[in-house]
Amino acid sequence: MARAISFFSCGAYPLEDIHDPTGAGDTFAGGMAGYLAGTVKKVHFNDLRKAMIYGSVLASFCVEAFSLERLRNLSMEEIAKRYETFKLMSQFEMSRGMTDARESEVSQIAARDE
Repeated sequence: MARAISFFSCGAYPLEDIHDPTGAGDTFAGGMAGYLAGTVKKVHFNDLRKAMIYGSVLASFCVEAFSLERLRNLSMEEIAKRYETFKLMSQFEMSRGMTDARESEVSQIAARDE
C-alpha cells in the first residue's frame, strides 16, 4: 500500500533585532518536542505542522537576548500571542472581502506582541 508523502515548510518568526542566535535550534527542537509530548497521543501530520510553528515561536524568543535570559521570563501568554501572530502572518489564501480585515487583525496582534 502506497502512502502519500506530505510536505510542510515554515520559516522563522520575523524579528527586527536578534541579539544571540546561540541555542535557537535547540529551542526550536525543544518547543516542537514539548508541544508533541504535552498535547498529542498519536502524532499526525497536522500535529507536526503545529509543533513546528511552536518550535519557531520559541526559538524567536530565544534569540531576543543573550543565553537563556529571555526564556527565563517568558510567559504562556506571550507564547500564545506570538503563535497567533505567526499563524496569521503565515496564512496566504484569503477571500477578497477578508483581506483588509485580516491585515488589520495581524497589525493589532503584532502591536500587542511588542
